[in-house]
Amino acid sequence: MIIWRGWGILTALIALAGIGGGAVIGGAIGGTSTTGILMLVGGLAAAAANWFLGVHLNQTTPQQRIDAHAAERAQFLQASVARGDFTLGPGQPRPQSMEEAQAQAAWLLDQEKAQLAALKNQHSLFFIPMQWFSVVLAIVAVVIGISVLTN
Repeated sequence: MIIWRGWGILTALIALAGIGGGAVIGGAIGGTSTTGILMLVGGLAAAAANWFLGVHLNQTTPQQRIDAHAAERAQFLQASVARGDFTLGPGQPRPQSMEEAQAQAAWLLDQEKAQLAALKNQHSLFFIPMQWFSVVLAIVAVVIGISVLTN
């Protein structure tokens, strides 16, 4: 049973394409050593592609979204502070000074950014983020390549 979250299933498909593609091409060209080398190269290429895709999906894109939201939210909070109607929420006392309001707004923004950090690493296979599964994929490619070459 394969367990994935988000686009994590792409890791298995990328691995299959890399190692399987190397096996098919190696079989067409002929020779066990050629097949082993092409499976190794295909698996390592798949691991590299999966690493970059995983970093993009799990780190880069969520960080861009967090930064965009934080910039928008910071403008909103600063406007609220400037108007003098900023509070931490319903039932909370109003800040006594502009400096206190700015400090509370900065604290609130930091708390919201920390909560948004949960958007990272949403794409995984077997509970391992895609980019880190690339290490497993590279090891598997080396083992398969060596086993085919030694037989």
